[in-house]
Amino acid sequence: MTQDAAADDLGVGKSTLKRICRLYGITRWPPKNKEKKRKCSHSRKMKSILPAEEDVNASTKFQQSSDSPNKEDTINGTKVGAHVTEIRDGTVVITKVKYGDRVLRLQLTLSSKMKDLEEEVAKRVESSIESFDFTYVDKEGDTILIKCDEDLTECFLHFRSSESATVKMFITPKS
Repeated sequence: MTQDAAADDLGVGKSTLKRICRLYGITRWPPKNKEKKRKCSHSRKMKSILPAEEDVNASTKFQQSSDSPNKEDTINGTKVGAHVTEIRDGTVVITKVKYGDRVLRLQLTLSSKMKDLEEEVAKRVESSIESFDFTYVDKEGDTILIKCDEDLTECFLHFRSSESATVKMFITPKS
């Protein structure tokens, strides 16, 4: 599938699709599968026996989502409706959260939301999580406050681009 076709299917522009792909670490769109010349006669026979890889992939890429209440269609784990609502990425992000003199080690994914982070920390901390802020230190040494899902995604991408294997956050009392 081309980028143009994918953007049309998702109801977004090509540049929006590229931006979303970059946010989730997809740096290149897969190239078109060009037919390579076969030098052996047995490979042509195998090709006629086995289904084409494109046909197998096409049948598995598009499926009806059974867990969504309004039965939105999904393509490669991306819900498709009027807008792109969620992109699932199974990449695990090791997150260390410093809380006082303790360090909490969490496993989140790139698609984790702020609610997921708060729930994981709440499991391990006795205090009410609503009275604390999450922060991280960026490349320039600035302390960045994490208040919403977009801030959390930006934090993950910051650490991913810095080649650090671990995301380091801090829990501080709200001021």
